[in-house]
Amino acid sequence: MVDLILKKAFEAGRNVQIIYVDQNDEITQRWIKIFQLGEAKIGAYCYLRKGPRLFDRSNILGAG
Repeated sequence: MVDLILKKAFEAGRNVQIIYVDQNDEITQRWIKIFQLGEAKIGAYCYLRKGPRLFDRSNILGAG
């Protein structure tokens, strides 16, 4: 389900909210705008960190 939500947001050019586990095992809630949707990584602008980031798809716990 998460993959479908991410794909739809990317195709529509909409922001999407994700629940993400970072490299320090901290769980954060982030608003992102996806500019690259790969099989293992997602390139997106992160509004929490105020800059572009690469997200591991396997670390995305939820999206909506």
